[in-house]
Amino acid sequence: MAPESSWDLTSISILLFMSFLACFTITQYSFQHDQYMSHGDDADLLLKSSNESFVYGPPNAEFDWCERNFLWSIFVAEPVNTITGLFFIVVPITGELLHRDIQLPLPARLVLFFTGLIGVGTVLFHATLRYWCQLLDELPIYYLILLIMLELSNRESRIIRTLTTAWALLVSFLLFYVPQSHPYHEYVRGAMSCTFCLCFVYTFYKISSRASELVDGTQLKKQVQRLFHFSFTFFVIAEISWLIDNSQCQHLRSSMLPFYPHLHAVWHLFAASGIYGLWLCVVALKWAVPSITEEGEESRRVPCVLWWNEVVPYVGLVDNRKSY
Repeated sequence: MAPESSWDLTSISILLFMSFLACFTITQYSFQHDQYMSHGDDADLLLKSSNESFVYGPPNAEFDWCERNFLWSIFVAEPVNTITGLFFIVVPITGELLHRDIQLPLPARLVLFFTGLIGVGTVLFHATLRYWCQLLDELPIYYLILLIMLELSNRESRIIRTLTTAWALLVSFLLFYVPQSHPYHEYVRGAMSCTFCLCFVYTFYKISSRASELVDGTQLKKQVQRLFHFSFTFFVIAEISWLIDNSQCQHLRSSMLPFYPHLHAVWHLFAASGIYGLWLCVVALKWAVPSITEEGEESRRVPCVLWWNEVVPYVGLVDNRKSY
């Protein structure tokens, strides 16, 4: 019983820590974003030096990240952030290629699809700094976390799933339809960010809780715990990088540092890696689990975490009579 108690304590600690981190994220995202709209200075630099207008229209996104804008090209506002946004597109490609031997259900493929959409939106957002591109970046993240939350909560009720889908569509419609400067627009953004953080924290807690239900001493339990801890660490690094890049831009740009560290690019890399890790945890815990509960020959095939070239993890099915 001791291991279960220890794991429960770990789950609660993760819940509390992620809740603590979410407080800072919500504050910056929903209530202090006006303090981080510094793209006007960089935009003026572009206009003075080239005397050309903006290709995509003047930047009107609610965030302008610390990377200086339009210094390399008039077509890409933040080149490094734009390029590293492709990490999110690598995730679904990797997930599909490495899991061709598993019959992934529709929710698993939708998570990969939404992750790819995040990449598309991220690239457009950092290339243009336009608000509609920002929404294309943010909304797929919201869809993804709502979907994972539903899967982990075992809410099979069609009514609950329909209501959740309707809510996501309503939020999307209002954000695109209600003018950006209207107070109601900010209310919707606030509701989206708060519910996102709740689902985000719940996801980490639920995965750790579901892992504790696996049989003690099994290889799968050790593998999922290790994978979850890596994913958790990746997201902590990503979140802290996001917060620092957002709030400490003047210090990051100062001459005291030998180079600008591009912490938002670090966010892209570790957030994409964390999403892939969490997706693998859910694949192992739920989407591949039916193979060990079926009767007959199928019950011999169990999920396990394997490594492609000892670099990239993936979930495979192996004969449970073999040692791996």
